[in-house]
Amino acid sequence: MATEQLKGSARYLSFPFRVETDGGRRSGRTDHIREQIAQVLLTAAGERVFLRQFGIGAQQLLFMPMTAELSSRIEASLAAGVSEALTGEAEPGSIFVSAGPSKGQPEKLDILVRYRLAALNRDEEVKFAISSGELVPPTQEGN
Repeated sequence: MATEQLKGSARYLSFPFRVETDGGRRSGRTDHIREQIAQVLLTAAGERVFLRQFGIGAQQLLFMPMTAELSSRIEASLAAGVSEALTGEAEPGSIFVSAGPSKGQPEKLDILVRYRLAALNRDEEVKFAISSGELVPPTQEGN
C-alpha cells in the first residue's frame, strides 16, 4: 500500500471488496484512487442501475479490432469516466489518458492514466494492461 503523507488520512473499503478476519479490507487514499480508476475500466456501461453511463467495459474491447479510432474512443470515454470518479481528488485538467495495443502484442491493451493529486500536491501515473480478457494488476509511478 502507498504511504500516506497526510496525518489522520482516511481509510476506504478496498476494491474489489474483500472481507478479512478483522472486517472489510481497507485502502489508503492513493490506492483507493487507483482502485476507482480500475472500477471505471472494468465496469460496463449500463451495469450500474443508477449510474448508467459509468464505466467503459474495457474487457469487452479486447474483442474489437485495435484501430486508431477505437483507441481514441477508449481514451475519450476513460478520460471522462476518470474525471468524474476523481472529482475532488485530482486537479481539474491534470488527467491524461493514453490507450492502445501493446507494441508487439496486438492482443494486449495498454492503458496509461496520469493525474495530479490535489491534496498531496503529487503527480501519479498508473499503468493498466488488459490481456486475454483479464486486467493485469496496475503499476504505479509517483513523481
